[in-house]
Amino acid sequence: MRKLLLTMICALMSMVSMAQMTKPFEDDLVVTIDGESAAPQKTTVYLTLNEDNTCNFTLNNFILDSGEGDVMAVGNIFIENLPMSLSEEGYYTFSYDGNLVITEGDLEGYDTWIGPLLGEIPLKLTGKATMDKVYVTIDIDMMENLGQIIHVTFGSDFDSTAIKAIKNSQKAAVAHDLTGRPVSKDFKGIRIVNGKKVVR
Repeated sequence: MRKLLLTMICALMSMVSMAQMTKPFEDDLVVTIDGESAAPQKTTVYLTLNEDNTCNFTLNNFILDSGEGDVMAVGNIFIENLPMSLSEEGYYTFSYDGNLVITEGDLEGYDTWIGPLLGEIPLKLTGKATMDKVYVTIDIDMMENLGQIIHVTFGSDFDSTAIKAIKNSQKAAVAHDLTGRPVSKDFKGIRIVNGKKVVR
């Protein structure tokens, strides 16, 4: 009976450790067109960490707002299975360069979302991520349709001070729980130690 119970607990822990983790990040989103930037707007993006060292990026209900009353509802940007790499500075990087269909948003008050009407459009995305911060740039190539490239920035780029703080926290606390919080060596459960899952 005890052996069966232990097997069930190990199986449950394994399922928890392999589950995807989606985390919201709220920060300023700035849209720049023809060298002119609109006012920053508070936006939430979602990063889903997959078990195969890839991530999914989601920006829902993307709206172009000139700040002068001109508002254009674009739609949802969703890109999945982006390979992630750990940089020497201690944050993860990911990127995408390809064609994408922007899907219809679901905010009330917007009847027409232009993203789906455009079909596949060229899009480039580059990103950096830690457990607490995401910085993303997106270039949407609208030269064929509107004669311009829409440049989108989410968050602010990591500066050397932030990178140094990340490195110091990693040295001070080698073990983390599944949410990325540092844990002591006496912590019981699933820990991440030097990038590997350990059950205690």
